[in-house]
Amino acid sequence: MRRVERSFELYQKQIKNKLSSSVSLIHYSTDLWTSPSRRSVLAICAQWVDAEMDKETS
Repeated sequence: MRRVERSFELYQKQIKNKLSSSVSLIHYSTDLWTSPSRRSVLAICAQWVDAEMDKETS
C-alpha cells in the first residue's frame, strides 16, 4: 500500500496536467477488490486522446 501511495504522490500532478489538456472525452473504468491482507483497493483507469496522440493519428 505504501508503494501505491508513493506512486500516487509522484505522478498526481503529471496526470492532472495530461487530463486537463485532453482533446477528447475522458473515459473511466474501475475495479474494486480486497487484498490478501484484507485491505480494500480501488483502481481507476482513464483513457483519453491528448494533443500528441492526435497529431500521430492525423
